[in-house]
Amino acid sequence: MPPHRTANDQAHTGRNGSAPTSPHPEEPDIWLTLTLGGLEFHFVACLTAALIFVCDLQRHRLAEHVRIAAYGAHETPRLPNECLFLEP
Repeated sequence: MPPHRTANDQAHTGRNGSAPTSPHPEEPDIWLTLTLGGLEFHFVACLTAALIFVCDLQRHRLAEHVRIAAYGAHETPRLPNECLFLEP
């Protein structure tokens, strides 16, 4: 059975239904580690979405800690609904 895909994943899937791709492939990917309620969540996002997402987290004080890196594990999932964070 194929893995469940969200509408965002379907909008940015690679060829032949492969893993989701960046909505801005010309930008570098940024790896994010968020701490919420003592749990860590790992995501990758294009530079624009990562910056806007982190600013939104800070503005609303949603995360206890955010770590940003220019590299990370290849299998890290993309930020859910990444395309919603392309504009402020």
